[in-house]
Amino acid sequence: MDLDDITAGFDDVTDPTCMEMLMIYLEQLEQDDENFMELLLEKVGEIPITWYQPWYQESICLTRPLNHNQESKSEKFRTDSFTKMEKEHIEKKWKSLRKKFNLPDTPICLARWRNRNKCRNPVTPEEQVRHFVIAYLARGLERNLYQVYQFYLSHYGAPVRGPFSVNEEKIIEVVFQHKPSKAVCYLSRILGREPRGIHRRLQILNKGVKENKDRTSKWNLSLATQLVKSLMCHSEKSLEDLKYERFDKSIWLKVQDDLGRTYTSLQRFWYTFLHVQLFVKYDIKLKQVRKVVLKKIRSPSIQVWTDIRWKELLKHFPDGFTHMFVYHATQKLVSSYKNYKTAPIEEVIQYGLNELKTKVSKSKRLKTLTMNKEGMLEVIEYDNDMHKE
Repeated sequence: MDLDDITAGFDDVTDPTCMEMLMIYLEQLEQDDENFMELLLEKVGEIPITWYQPWYQESICLTRPLNHNQESKSEKFRTDSFTKMEKEHIEKKWKSLRKKFNLPDTPICLARWRNRNKCRNPVTPEEQVRHFVIAYLARGLERNLYQVYQFYLSHYGAPVRGPFSVNEEKIIEVVFQHKPSKAVCYLSRILGREPRGIHRRLQILNKGVKENKDRTSKWNLSLATQLVKSLMCHSEKSLEDLKYERFDKSIWLKVQDDLGRTYTSLQRFWYTFLHVQLFVKYDIKLKQVRKVVLKKIRSPSIQVWTDIRWKELLKHFPDGFTHMFVYHATQKLVSSYKNYKTAPIEEVIQYGLNELKTKVSKSKRLKTLTMNKEGMLEVIEYDNDMHKE
């Protein structure tokens, strides 16, 4: 699956299917990395280091800087930036390693590989193999293994440089919209760029507003009121007219300035919760929403989860619902099913129905809001339940 093919269908960054497709792509990358590690274990295995290593290359840990006073040592390592000659040396050593052990030319796989067990014990087979590769590349250099490993991660793990393309900008907006807490990590792996470059790009897109604030301060009625009033002000629309309004990014950036939160977090809150709470005129039972979705996605045109067109499902719900609300309500129910994004949809449906039947919990409701005479949002109660399909 190519990134250009995936982004070709990114017409609306708020569409959760966009993020689902990127997550499938990321899972494929992780599988490629695992396959490469398995190949290294098979080819390199328990081969010992037989060549001479200076004292600064004897460390068994790649992820910790070598904190050692080398003044008293006869052999010293360099601490400046890698030279062109050193870079060419590492590239030649990589070619030699590939030829010697018959490996594919995919150094990025080892750079991206992460120990899923989160075990950094240097005696595990995976860590020993990684140590062998870096030691092989460092042979003949006046560098310690930590320095060579960091160069390897930067040179091979983040090979993309230069201005961001239009497709990359789309991907950044999608990931930042749906997975803000892990956006930099995901984007770095998907785009093959260094995290600091992603950080800088996000700061430019958000005009310097940081996402950290969005995760530490919770939404409340006062903040929700500020958001509604800001949207009304900059769009010059009444509260009721906001129901059908699709706001241009320029308006969201103005609202971002008013509230001091990133525009993507404002969009998420508006389309996932607040819009529904304002414009659906009864308290919504989440269980009933999920039942309707599971019933309607049982269709010949839907083979897997990513075939679902969430905007089209809105025709089965009363006015005021949003595709992001319907998606998040359903995805939370089935996300614990293994490989739910690629599994046959009937398996996912059955899992979701079983979860609804077997989980004993209170029927959660999304409370309805209205704006009072003082211009503040307040909770109102309805006795009527959601209409059954």
